[in-house]
Amino acid sequence: MPNYLQKSIELITNVLTSVSLSDKKRIREIVGREFAWADHAAQSEGYNLPTTRVFAHLSKAGYYNELVNGVTSYQELKKLALNYGEYEDDFIKGLQEMASLLFNRNNIILTVTGEEKEIRAFTDHGSSLVEALPAKDITPIDLKMAELPRHEAFITSAEIVFAVQGGNLLPQGNGYSGHFEVLKTYLSRDYLWNNVRQLGGAYGCFVQFSNITGNLAFVSYRDPQVKKTSHRTFCSSSSLAPMVTSIHCKVLQQKLLLPEMNISLVSPRNISNSGLPKSPQQVLPTFAPTLKLFHR
Repeated sequence: MPNYLQKSIELITNVLTSVSLSDKKRIREIVGREFAWADHAAQSEGYNLPTTRVFAHLSKAGYYNELVNGVTSYQELKKLALNYGEYEDDFIKGLQEMASLLFNRNNIILTVTGEEKEIRAFTDHGSSLVEALPAKDITPIDLKMAELPRHEAFITSAEIVFAVQGGNLLPQGNGYSGHFEVLKTYLSRDYLWNNVRQLGGAYGCFVQFSNITGNLAFVSYRDPQVKKTSHRTFCSSSSLAPMVTSIHCKVLQQKLLLPEMNISLVSPRNISNSGLPKSPQQVLPTFAPTLKLFHR
Protein backbone atom coordinates (compact mmCIF):
# COMPACT_ATOMS: atom_id res chain seq x y z
CA MET A 1 0.00 0.00 0.00
CA PRO A 2 2.88 2.48 -0.65
CA ASN A 3 0.61 4.69 -2.76
CA TYR A 4 -1.56 5.46 0.27
CA LEU A 5 1.24 5.75 2.82
CA GLN A 6 1.59 9.52 2.85
CA LYS A 7 -2.18 10.05 3.13
CA SER A 8 -2.39 7.47 5.92
CA ILE A 9 0.33 9.23 7.90
CA GLU A 10 -1.46 12.55 7.45
CA LEU A 11 -4.67 11.03 8.82
CA ILE A 12 -2.89 9.55 11.83
CA THR A 13 -1.12 12.86 12.46
CA ASN A 14 -4.43 14.70 12.37
CA VAL A 15 -5.98 12.26 14.88
CA LEU A 16 -3.10 12.48 17.34
CA THR A 17 -2.68 16.25 17.19
CA SER A 18 -6.36 17.21 17.37
CA VAL A 19 -7.40 15.30 20.48
CA SER A 20 -10.28 17.15 22.13
CA LEU A 21 -11.79 16.52 25.56
CA SER A 22 -14.25 19.38 25.41
CA ASP A 23 -17.39 17.29 24.81
CA LYS A 24 -18.10 16.42 28.44
CA LYS A 25 -21.49 14.91 27.66
CA ARG A 26 -19.95 12.43 25.23
CA ILE A 27 -17.19 11.54 27.68
CA ARG A 28 -19.78 10.80 30.34
CA GLU A 29 -21.66 8.53 27.92
CA ILE A 30 -18.46 6.64 27.12
CA VAL A 31 -17.73 6.12 30.83
CA GLY A 32 -21.22 4.73 31.34
CA ARG A 33 -20.90 2.44 28.35
CA GLU A 34 -17.51 1.13 29.47
CA PHE A 35 -18.86 0.36 32.93
CA ALA A 36 -21.90 -1.42 31.47
CA TRP A 37 -19.61 -3.66 29.41
CA ALA A 38 -17.25 -4.29 32.32
CA ASP A 39 -20.13 -5.10 34.67
CA HIS A 40 -21.66 -7.51 32.18
CA ALA A 41 -18.29 -9.24 31.74
CA ALA A 42 -17.91 -9.54 35.52
CA GLN A 43 -21.26 -11.35 35.67
CA SER A 44 -20.94 -13.59 32.62
CA GLU A 45 -17.19 -14.27 32.52
CA GLY A 46 -16.27 -13.66 36.14
CA TYR A 47 -13.25 -15.97 36.08
CA ASN A 48 -11.23 -13.30 34.26
CA LEU A 49 -11.15 -10.99 37.30
CA PRO A 50 -9.91 -13.56 39.87
CA THR A 51 -7.44 -14.97 37.33
CA THR A 52 -5.99 -11.51 36.75
CA ARG A 53 -5.88 -10.99 40.52
CA VAL A 54 -4.02 -14.27 41.06
CA PHE A 55 -1.46 -13.46 38.35
CA ALA A 56 -0.88 -10.04 39.95
CA HIS A 57 1.03 -11.85 42.71
CA LEU A 58 3.43 -13.51 40.28
CA SER A 59 5.10 -10.72 38.32
CA LYS A 60 5.24 -6.98 37.84
CA ALA A 61 3.61 -7.36 34.41
CA GLY A 62 0.77 -9.27 36.06
CA TYR A 63 0.43 -6.53 38.66
CA TYR A 64 0.28 -3.83 35.96
CA ASN A 65 -2.34 -5.83 34.09
CA GLU A 66 -4.44 -6.13 37.25
CA LEU A 67 -4.40 -2.35 37.70
CA VAL A 68 -5.55 -1.81 34.12
CA ASN A 69 -7.81 -4.81 33.44
CA GLY A 70 -8.51 -6.48 36.78
CA VAL A 71 -10.50 -6.02 39.96
CA THR A 72 -8.76 -2.72 40.77
CA SER A 73 -9.71 -1.09 37.48
CA TYR A 74 -13.25 -2.50 37.64
CA GLN A 75 -13.80 -1.03 41.09
CA GLU A 76 -12.40 2.36 40.05
CA LEU A 77 -14.53 2.40 36.90
CA LYS A 78 -17.61 1.53 38.94
CA LYS A 79 -16.89 4.32 41.42
CA LEU A 80 -16.40 6.80 38.57
CA ALA A 81 -19.53 5.76 36.66
CA LEU A 82 -21.81 5.82 39.70
CA ASN A 83 -20.45 9.13 41.01
CA TYR A 84 -19.45 10.82 37.78
CA GLY A 85 -20.57 14.32 38.73
CA GLU A 86 -18.31 14.24 41.77
CA TYR A 87 -15.20 13.04 39.91
CA GLU A 88 -15.73 14.58 36.47
CA ASP A 89 -13.25 17.49 36.76
CA ASP A 90 -10.43 15.36 38.17
CA PHE A 91 -11.12 12.62 35.59
CA ILE A 92 -10.93 14.96 32.60
CA LYS A 93 -7.82 16.59 34.03
CA GLY A 94 -6.25 13.13 34.26
CA LEU A 95 -7.20 12.36 30.65
CA GLN A 96 -5.55 15.58 29.49
CA GLU A 97 -2.38 14.74 31.37
CA MET A 98 -2.29 11.24 29.88
CA ALA A 99 -2.82 12.63 26.38
CA SER A 100 0.16 14.97 26.81
CA LEU A 101 2.32 12.02 27.90
CA LEU A 102 1.18 9.60 25.19
CA PHE A 103 1.02 11.92 22.19
CA ASN A 104 4.56 13.14 22.65
CA ARG A 105 7.55 12.86 20.30
CA ASN A 106 9.76 11.95 23.27
CA ASN A 107 7.51 9.04 24.17
CA ILE A 108 6.64 7.44 20.85
CA ILE A 109 7.80 4.31 19.05
CA LEU A 110 6.85 3.82 15.40
CA THR A 111 7.07 0.37 13.84
CA VAL A 112 6.40 -0.73 10.29
CA THR A 113 6.36 -4.09 8.54
CA GLY A 114 6.82 -4.27 4.81
CA GLU A 115 9.19 -4.71 1.94
CA GLU A 116 12.41 -2.72 1.85
CA LYS A 117 11.03 -0.05 -0.49
CA GLU A 118 8.00 0.40 1.74
CA ILE A 119 10.17 0.82 4.82
CA ARG A 120 12.24 3.44 2.99
CA ALA A 121 9.06 5.27 2.03
CA PHE A 122 7.87 5.22 5.62
CA THR A 123 11.22 6.58 6.76
CA ASP A 124 10.83 9.49 4.34
CA HIS A 125 7.25 10.38 5.30
CA GLY A 126 7.05 9.20 8.92
CA SER A 127 9.14 12.05 10.26
CA SER A 128 6.24 14.43 9.62
CA LEU A 129 4.18 12.56 12.23
CA VAL A 130 6.92 12.83 14.83
CA GLU A 131 7.57 16.51 14.13
CA ALA A 132 3.87 17.34 14.49
CA LEU A 133 3.77 16.09 18.08
CA PRO A 134 4.79 18.29 21.00
CA ALA A 135 8.04 17.57 22.83
CA LYS A 136 7.63 17.01 26.55
CA ASP A 137 10.23 15.66 28.93
CA ILE A 138 9.38 12.20 30.26
CA THR A 139 10.39 10.93 33.68
CA PRO A 140 10.06 7.14 33.83
CA ILE A 141 8.32 5.86 36.95
CA ASP A 142 9.01 2.47 38.45
CA LEU A 143 5.65 1.46 39.85
CA LYS A 144 6.16 -0.61 42.98
CA MET A 145 4.08 -3.72 43.48
CA ALA A 146 1.73 -3.25 46.41
CA GLU A 147 1.12 -6.04 48.87
CA LEU A 148 -2.24 -7.45 47.86
CA PRO A 149 -4.49 -8.92 50.57
CA ARG A 150 -4.20 -12.66 51.05
CA HIS A 151 -7.83 -12.95 52.18
CA GLU A 152 -10.50 -11.03 50.32
CA ALA A 153 -14.00 -11.44 48.91
CA PHE A 154 -15.52 -10.23 45.65
CA ILE A 155 -19.28 -10.65 45.57
CA THR A 156 -21.54 -9.96 42.59
CA SER A 157 -25.29 -10.21 42.15
CA ALA A 158 -24.81 -13.20 39.81
CA GLU A 159 -24.29 -15.55 42.77
CA ILE A 160 -21.99 -17.72 40.67
CA VAL A 161 -18.80 -19.16 42.12
CA PHE A 162 -15.68 -18.67 40.01
CA ALA A 163 -12.74 -20.57 41.51
CA VAL A 164 -9.22 -19.99 40.21
CA GLN A 165 -6.02 -21.65 41.40
CA GLY A 166 -2.78 -20.79 39.70
CA GLY A 167 0.91 -20.11 39.81
CA ASN A 168 4.04 -19.69 37.74
CA LEU A 169 5.01 -22.85 35.92
CA LEU A 170 7.84 -21.60 33.70
CA PRO A 171 9.66 -18.44 34.87
CA GLN A 172 9.58 -15.87 32.05
CA GLY A 173 8.17 -18.60 29.83
CA ASN A 174 11.58 -20.30 29.62
CA GLY A 175 11.36 -23.90 28.46
CA TYR A 176 8.02 -23.45 26.72
CA SER A 177 7.20 -25.49 23.63
CA GLY A 178 4.04 -26.41 21.75
CA HIS A 179 3.74 -29.56 23.82
CA PHE A 180 2.37 -27.46 26.67
CA GLU A 181 -0.56 -26.43 24.48
CA VAL A 182 -1.30 -30.10 23.91
CA LEU A 183 -1.06 -30.75 27.65
CA LYS A 184 -3.33 -27.77 28.42
CA THR A 185 -5.99 -29.08 26.04
CA TYR A 186 -5.67 -32.61 27.39
CA LEU A 187 -6.06 -31.48 31.00
CA SER A 188 -9.05 -29.27 30.14
CA ARG A 189 -10.93 -31.72 27.93
CA ASP A 190 -10.12 -34.94 29.75
CA TYR A 191 -8.91 -34.70 33.35
CA LEU A 192 -10.80 -31.59 34.49
CA TRP A 193 -13.87 -32.32 32.37
CA ASN A 194 -14.28 -35.79 33.87
CA ASN A 195 -13.43 -34.93 37.48
CA VAL A 196 -14.86 -31.45 37.91
CA ARG A 197 -17.78 -31.34 35.50
CA GLN A 198 -18.93 -34.93 35.10
CA LEU A 199 -18.26 -36.11 38.66
CA GLY A 200 -18.28 -32.82 40.58
CA GLY A 201 -21.25 -31.16 38.93
CA ALA A 202 -19.54 -27.90 37.94
CA TYR A 203 -20.81 -26.13 34.86
CA GLY A 204 -17.35 -25.63 33.40
CA CYS A 205 -13.62 -26.04 33.98
CA PHE A 206 -10.47 -25.42 32.00
CA VAL A 207 -6.78 -24.50 32.11
CA GLN A 208 -5.32 -21.11 31.26
CA PHE A 209 -1.64 -20.97 30.30
CA SER A 210 0.55 -18.13 29.01
CA ASN A 211 3.59 -19.03 26.96
CA ILE A 212 4.96 -15.50 27.56
CA THR A 213 4.87 -15.41 31.37
CA GLY A 214 4.70 -19.13 32.08
CA ASN A 215 1.69 -18.56 34.36
CA LEU A 216 -0.80 -21.40 34.73
CA ALA A 217 -4.32 -21.34 36.19
CA PHE A 218 -6.98 -23.96 36.81
CA VAL A 219 -10.51 -22.54 36.58
CA SER A 220 -13.93 -23.89 37.55
CA TYR A 221 -17.24 -22.08 37.63
CA ARG A 222 -20.79 -22.74 38.75
CA ASP A 223 -19.11 -25.31 40.97
CA PRO A 224 -21.20 -26.76 43.84
CA GLN A 225 -18.16 -28.46 45.39
CA VAL A 226 -15.42 -25.84 45.42
CA LYS A 227 -13.46 -27.29 48.34
CA LYS A 228 -13.43 -30.75 46.77
CA THR A 229 -12.37 -29.31 43.42
CA SER A 230 -9.55 -27.28 44.96
CA HIS A 231 -8.11 -29.96 47.25
CA ARG A 232 -8.87 -33.23 45.50
CA THR A 233 -8.70 -32.27 41.85
CA PHE A 234 -6.56 -29.17 41.24
CA CYS A 235 -4.00 -30.05 43.91
CA SER A 236 -4.11 -33.84 43.80
CA SER A 237 -0.80 -34.77 42.22
CA SER A 238 -1.36 -38.36 43.36
CA SER A 239 -4.12 -38.71 40.78
CA LEU A 240 -3.00 -36.13 38.22
CA ALA A 241 0.58 -37.33 37.74
CA PRO A 242 -0.30 -40.93 36.75
CA MET A 243 -2.89 -39.60 34.33
CA VAL A 244 -0.33 -37.39 32.61
CA THR A 245 2.30 -40.11 32.50
CA SER A 246 -0.22 -42.40 30.84
CA ILE A 247 -0.46 -40.09 27.84
CA HIS A 248 1.11 -41.82 24.88
CA CYS A 249 4.53 -40.47 23.97
CA LYS A 250 3.34 -39.69 20.48
CA VAL A 251 0.92 -37.17 21.97
CA LEU A 252 3.38 -35.10 23.96
CA GLN A 253 6.67 -36.50 22.61
CA GLN A 254 8.63 -35.21 25.52
CA LYS A 255 9.03 -35.80 29.23
CA LEU A 256 7.98 -32.66 31.06
CA LEU A 257 10.42 -31.59 33.74
CA LEU A 258 8.68 -28.76 35.51
CA PRO A 259 9.90 -26.52 38.38
CA GLU A 260 8.23 -25.80 41.68
CA MET A 261 4.92 -24.01 41.39
CA ASN A 262 3.47 -21.28 43.60
CA ILE A 263 -0.25 -21.62 44.17
CA SER A 264 -3.00 -19.07 44.60
CA LEU A 265 -6.61 -19.93 45.20
CA VAL A 266 -9.85 -18.10 44.64
CA SER A 267 -12.63 -19.74 46.58
CA PRO A 268 -15.92 -18.77 48.24
CA ARG A 269 -15.10 -20.77 51.34
CA ASN A 270 -12.52 -20.54 54.07
CA ILE A 271 -10.03 -23.24 53.16
CA SER A 272 -7.20 -23.69 55.62
CA ASN A 273 -3.54 -23.65 54.61
CA SER A 274 -2.10 -27.03 53.92
CA GLY A 275 1.04 -28.54 52.50
CA LEU A 276 0.29 -30.45 49.34
CA PRO A 277 1.63 -33.91 48.45
CA LYS A 278 4.62 -34.23 46.17
CA SER A 279 4.33 -35.70 42.74
CA PRO A 280 5.69 -39.25 42.44
CA GLN A 281 7.27 -38.45 39.06
CA GLN A 282 9.16 -35.49 37.63
CA VAL A 283 6.22 -34.72 35.42
CA LEU A 284 4.22 -32.23 37.45
CA PRO A 285 5.50 -29.49 39.75
CA THR A 286 5.93 -29.97 43.47
CA PHE A 287 3.14 -28.08 45.20
CA ALA A 288 5.06 -27.28 48.38
CA PRO A 289 4.60 -23.56 49.17
CA THR A 290 1.91 -22.35 51.52
CA LEU A 291 -1.31 -21.50 49.71
CA LYS A 292 -2.19 -17.89 49.17
CA LEU A 293 -5.89 -17.81 49.88
CA PHE A 294 -8.60 -15.66 48.41
CA HIS A 295 -12.25 -15.85 49.32
CA ARG A 296 -14.92 -14.85 46.88
